[in-house]
Amino acid sequence: MAYANTFLSLEGPQGLLEHLLAFNLGIEAAQLLVVAIVLAISFIFVQLMKIPRLWWIRIASALILVTALKMAWERWPGSRHSQLTTDHSQKDRQYKKSNDITHT
Repeated sequence: MAYANTFLSLEGPQGLLEHLLAFNLGIEAAQLLVVAIVLAISFIFVQLMKIPRLWWIRIASALILVTALKMAWERWPGSRHSQLTTDHSQKDRQYKKSNDITHT
């Protein structure tokens, strides 16, 4: 419902269903694109470059693990990066509030 509330605040109740449908279809299209890219890369490495499938699975899994750990570390409460992100979010909210006040 968070996205629905955001769309309601931006567009109003008119066209909410169309906006939500377009948003969800966009997300699904992006997911299909990512899967197609991963399958193409897998085909190139395993079939064309003749890298053993087990090696490819281990390499790809290690890359996914490193990426996931990096993302988790950035979002970990108390980490320097999460504090910087929080500071930017607070500044953005303050800027929006001051902008809303001056434009009303």
